[in-house]
Amino acid sequence: MNKIFSSIPNLYFFPFIFAFNTWKSKRTLADKILLLCSDLFVYTPLWIAGWLLFFGLFGIVFYLFDKDFKNVILMLFLFLFFGFIIPGFYLIKYLLRVHQIKKIFLILLPFFAIYIVVTQFIIAPSGISGNSMSPTLKNRDGIWIKKYNNNYQSGDIIIFKSSKNPDIEYISRLIALPKDKIKIQQGKVYLNGKLLQEPYTKTPTNLWEDGFVKEGEEYKIPDNEIFVMGDNRPRSSDSREFGFINISLIIGKYSNYKYWEGK
Repeated sequence: MNKIFSSIPNLYFFPFIFAFNTWKSKRTLADKILLLCSDLFVYTPLWIAGWLLFFGLFGIVFYLFDKDFKNVILMLFLFLFFGFIIPGFYLIKYLLRVHQIKKIFLILLPFFAIYIVVTQFIIAPSGISGNSMSPTLKNRDGIWIKKYNNNYQSGDIIIFKSSKNPDIEYISRLIALPKDKIKIQQGKVYLNGKLLQEPYTKTPTNLWEDGFVKEGEEYKIPDNEIFVMGDNRPRSSDSREFGFINISLIIGKYSNYKYWEGK
């Protein structure tokens, strides 16, 4: 083990000595900045630095995501790029040169932890395949999915798994919630006895003879179930065909932001 990690006084005071000497040295400004950034990783326990970063990012995303999505994503990118990726890359090059492979693993570990937690519980990218949500979402659009917010409302665009095809993810618009009543008649949708205004769809709501929903029949949504439909009604496979969706199958909902525009 490096001696710097085995000495308690060095652990706390050497980073400041190192920072002072670095800034007073005759290195270029770029080298000084890189060395000062990597000071966090070289002269403090790497696992502490990594997990402090992890919890900081977690809190930022969780509390600010709904308020200003674009600014949060930009802030996280800049923070990671200038505060972690650049000095981390600089430090990895140094550690490879001195054959400190174990420390490289400690540097990379927080990256994997952040990626797993963020994509499983907070936000994840996803791609659209097909035109079932046209014109709202197009084929090959890249979208951000919010996973932590389960306060679903009628009109939300959600990503879910079908009970018949659990390996396939679907995207549709949430139309009816538990205990709601829904009826489709003459191409129009009635929710709780009132005509549903749907500015997001350009086509009438068609039905299939062998589908779940029948013309003019009213259905009450069971507890823990929802009713979904795609915006492009003639091209969408949804609750009209296979029935209600259990809430537990919901993966997340569309954040209203894209990272890629399809064609």
